[in-house]
Amino acid sequence: MSSDAIKNKLRTKFIGREIRYLDEAESTNDIAKELARKGAPDGLLVLAETQTRGRGRLGRVWQSPPGGIWLSLILRPKLPPQEAPKLTFVAATAVATVIRSLDLDAKIKWPNDILINDKKVCGILTEMEGETDVLHHVVVGIGINANFNKDNLPKDIQKTATTLKSELNTTISRTEFITHLLNEFEHSYLLFLKNGFSPILAEWKEFSCILGENVRVYLGDKIIDGKAIDVDQSGALILKLNNGSTERVFSGDVSLRRRSNNNL
Repeated sequence: MSSDAIKNKLRTKFIGREIRYLDEAESTNDIAKELARKGAPDGLLVLAETQTRGRGRLGRVWQSPPGGIWLSLILRPKLPPQEAPKLTFVAATAVATVIRSLDLDAKIKWPNDILINDKKVCGILTEMEGETDVLHHVVVGIGINANFNKDNLPKDIQKTATTLKSELNTTISRTEFITHLLNEFEHSYLLFLKNGFSPILAEWKEFSCILGENVRVYLGDKIIDGKAIDVDQSGALILKLNNGSTERVFSGDVSLRRRSNNNL
C-alpha cells in the first residue's frame, strides 16, 4: 500500500485526501484522536500495516497482523454528540457494500460487526470527544481481516472469525479496497449529513443478519433474550420479549440464539 496510490484513485472531496501511513502503530484510533486534538483536518486517514495494541469495543484486544486493513478516519461533523454513534452505521454499510463487490455475502450484526458466512471479518470502533452539547471530533476505526489466513488469528477466535483471503482463496488489492471504501464512506456520510439517518438505516437493515432472529443480549451481568424486531431512529435495537413486551437496547453484545454455540 502507498498513500499516493490510494489518493490517485480517490473520487472523494475530503475523505482520505490527507493520509498518515505507518508501518506499525499501537492503535490507529489513538493516533487519530491525538492528531484530531492538534487540529488535524476533517477526513484525515490514519493507516497502518500492523497494530500492536489494536482494540475493539469495551477495550477488547483486536489482533492486527500484517496483511490486514487497519485504518481510522477523523471526522468533524456539525452534529449534536448523541448523533455520533450513528456513524458506526454509516461505516458498516460502506464496508458491507465493498465486501459485497467481491461477491461475498457480507452481513451486519448490530451494532458494529461485519460477518461473512456467520464469521466476523470486520469490526468498527467509533469514538468521539466533545462536551455535553458540542461535538469536537469523531474517530471511526475500521479493522478488516484481509490478506492473511484465519490460521494467523488466535486459536480461541478461529471458529468465529474469518478473513477475506480465507473466503476468496486469494488475496485482494488492499489499495483498491481502501479506495473503494473511502469513496463509499464519503457518499454515505454526506448523505447522512444532508438527509439524516433514515436512508442509512434503511440500507443497514437490508444488510442486517439479526432482524427477525431470536437473539441474546449481554449487558454486563444482565442477559436479555428476545426477538430482534427492529432498529429505531436512535440506533437502538428493539427486542420483543417472551412476555410480549418490547425493550430498547442501546449497547451490548448480541449473539444469535440459533448460532449461540458459535458465540456470534
